[in-house]
Amino acid sequence: MEMIDVFDEDMKPIGVFEKKKAHDQELWHKSVHIWLTDGEGVLVQLRSAKKKHLPNLWDVSVAGHLFAGETPLEGAIREYQEELGLKWPFGTVEHDGIIANSTWEKGLFNNEFAHLYFLKDKLDLSKIKLEKDEVAEVKYVPFTEFEEFLSSPQMCPHSDAYNKIVLQGLGKLIN
Repeated sequence: MEMIDVFDEDMKPIGVFEKKKAHDQELWHKSVHIWLTDGEGVLVQLRSAKKKHLPNLWDVSVAGHLFAGETPLEGAIREYQEELGLKWPFGTVEHDGIIANSTWEKGLFNNEFAHLYFLKDKLDLSKIKLEKDEVAEVKYVPFTEFEEFLSSPQMCPHSDAYNKIVLQGLGKLIN
């Protein structure tokens, strides 16, 4: 059972809940979103068909909920290793901001305070060991095509404000 910290809409802590109950009650919680670029393209992941929320859609390079008591960096390292099967190569990094991010699909609300990371690394895709219950595949989308891809129906939906921050953050790392 995954336990997560929950918050009110002003990010004030209100307790610890099981993740499913937090979603069922539309409670705010924290997550990490790691956007990776190789300087030319953006790594995206195809969510597994087994996922309850937004299966078979392309999504953030690496993302996940923070466990109760977990720091954003601890969660980023854990999710990177779980989803890509790779050791965290970045050392200590500061996150690049937090954005309130709400999605709704098929009756499931996901109200997150997403800690954003924008990181540059040339990953050898052949060395990635995907967690198949989470991620079906990964690919690089050329940055010249990424803005259109980000708001396409193939991609998990995010707000225009979220997408703008992602484009700006990644734009600073593109060659």
